[in-house]
Amino acid sequence: MRIQLLWFLFFFCIAPSVMGQAHGTIQGQLMDAANEGEPLLFAQVTLKGTSIATQTDFNGNFELVGIPTGDYVVQLSYLGYESKEVRVTVQTDNPIYINESINMLSTALSTQAINASTASNEKPLAALAKVILN
Repeated sequence: MRIQLLWFLFFFCIAPSVMGQAHGTIQGQLMDAANEGEPLLFAQVTLKGTSIATQTDFNGNFELVGIPTGDYVVQLSYLGYESKEVRVTVQTDNPIYINESINMLSTALSTQAINASTASNEKPLAALAKVILN
């Protein structure tokens, strides 16, 4: 009788809660937009607001498995490149495929000229130090 009660509890109480948790998969590829679709290897792929993350492989491919169903934002980032966010809805038995390209960060360098004049009794190096320190 005791064993039957344990089986009953397992099949009707515990098993449905474990089996009822639906999970999905997000797969994809991350490429360099400027270099004719070259794969970005070891780029970071993260589900925003969770601890679920992975990196791309040598071909720019990634896969996130065992994700509970729901709406998420996938963050794609790579050092020296613009980050990108993609909204997805994870469903059971319906893998999501993301194929994205990201651009390099554009950096603007500016130069400034420093004009310094020295008094007749000051040495040029001392005058330069004054300009730098002020």
